[in-house]
Amino acid sequence: ELVGSVRTGVWLSTFSRTPGARRRQQAEGALPLRSYWRSENITTALAKVMADRSGERTTGGRWWAVTITRENLPADLPPHVSIVYSAPDYAAVPPGAWSEMIIPGSEGDFLQAAQTGPEKFDGVLLAPLPADHPQAWRCYNATILARACRRVHRGGVICIRTQARRGRLDAALSVARTFYGEAAKVGAVWAVADFHRGEMDLLLLAGPARAVEKLKAARGAFVVPAERLWSGRMHIRPITIARPMGLRFREKITPAELQLWLLRGESDKD
Repeated sequence: ELVGSVRTGVWLSTFSRTPGARRRQQAEGALPLRSYWRSENITTALAKVMADRSGERTTGGRWWAVTITRENLPADLPPHVSIVYSAPDYAAVPPGAWSEMIIPGSEGDFLQAAQTGPEKFDGVLLAPLPADHPQAWRCYNATILARACRRVHRGGVICIRTQARRGRLDAALSVARTFYGEAAKVGAVWAVADFHRGEMDLLLLAGPARAVEKLKAARGAFVVPAERLWSGRMHIRPITIARPMGLRFREKITPAELQLWLLRGESDKD
């Protein structure tokens, strides 16, 4: 029995959940129903970055946010931050409060907006799908990320926030390597990683030094140069249309192993 309504999009299906329902079944290719863990440490750091009003160009201005859920954004942002919302697949968004926030037309669909959107923003936040989703490559391949980077004003910030479950952390590292290859043109690329019961919440940021400084608000999380994530792992490759997995081969990376590696990276930084 399927609980809730299903809406089929161009390349995704998603659910409008029924409140109080105990049984939920996921359709083939649908967005994940089980909620991914999100770090309060990372949310706090992201809020500091988005609200920043210092520097030559304030990031606390007009933002473009691409996300499947409001949970990827800080709950309370100051009035000077305005956000234009897009969805990874606009046609798959079920009716409701969230769909009403997404801008209508091609700008509301991430893949179309990345290719044709003319407007530039003070900040861009990409959180379209968890890194381990089967269709994540459509949103995180090098071509799309390069186009998204071109929508940031000079002196602005571009971020990715994504998640991965235990056993698929390599998917998040591939997203990080792809982002690094394209976003290094925007500014220094840093990563904030946090872990809970084997799951990882990851924030990647490219921008000026003042934006990187805000990442220190992520107390308890690992704050390292982005390349530290995949350093020494030769199987991690950028995601391309020809190589959707972004991997030469699968190699299980345990949360404990990755945390130890990042801890050493923080020690080297100091």
